[in-house]
Amino acid sequence: MCLCSLLTILLITQLTRSHSSMKNSLRREQMAARLVEQRQLTVTLLLIVVFFIVSVIPTVSFWLMKRAGFFAKHKISLYAETIFWSVSGAFVAINYVGNFFIYILANRAFRNDFSRVLLRMKSSWGSFPVRSSFKAMSTSQQTYQTRV
Repeated sequence: MCLCSLLTILLITQLTRSHSSMKNSLRREQMAARLVEQRQLTVTLLLIVVFFIVSVIPTVSFWLMKRAGFFAKHKISLYAETIFWSVSGAFVAINYVGNFFIYILANRAFRNDFSRVLLRMKSSWGSFPVRSSFKAMSTSQQTYQTRV
């Protein structure tokens, strides 16, 4: 009886040790995965900040030159000033579009979530009801309607 109790206690201690070692290894794996995600997020945010700074520099420089009277002082034409303003505005617009592509290229979690959302949208498109006016059309009218 004493031997049976001793073996039970040894078995329980061994099981708790193996369970705690499994928990530690699971924690290490979770921490490693979290570290990878944090690195990806850091790289993504650094790319976005650098891209923002590069794309906003023309707008800020235009604004500073306008405030300082650079265009009037050097007798730069209104046409050249408008072109400079348009180019700097295009850089800002490129920044907005570029952020999306930076997220897609640099962040795996964003790619996975984005593709999952698109797949959900694609699967829900098939559930929209067809208009009754479209059903009543003849096939030649439907063909013309789809071509236009």
